[in-house]
Amino acid sequence: MLGSLCGRIIQRSRHSALIYLIAVMLSVAALLAMFGANWAAAAVLAMAMGAENALFERDGEVQIGLTYMAGTLVKFGQHLLSALMGGDRLGWLPYLLLWIGLVTGAILGALSYRLIGHSAIWVAAGAAWLLASWLHHRPVPLIGPDQGSR
Repeated sequence: MLGSLCGRIIQRSRHSALIYLIAVMLSVAALLAMFGANWAAAAVLAMAMGAENALFERDGEVQIGLTYMAGTLVKFGQHLLSALMGGDRLGWLPYLLLWIGLVTGAILGALSYRLIGHSAIWVAAGAAWLLASWLHHRPVPLIGPDQGSR
């Protein structure tokens, strides 16, 4: 809800605003984890990942769920079947790539946590801050003008 609210309030630079929101939430989660508030950190991490989905929201509906492993796999299967039955030959590819990205992120996150513990959250927060800054200064729309991107 927080990501959707942010996206609706800030129209002109909604993508960079959403990534800044996610960066703040990841930073808060990292601080909470540093002080041993692991349940609170996990809750804020979940909220940040939920806010991430608002990046691909159009008319109040999420077009691509960025954090739904099972849903992404179902969409991949549906589009693959469609391609096999004469539909769009490559319509399944974006869903396969997204699913591979989700699996890769889970593996890298687990390995990072194993190596550096809760400090791994700072790596994600830093990446989000860098991405938000880049998007904020990007002169060309990231996705399209109809989505209020900058």
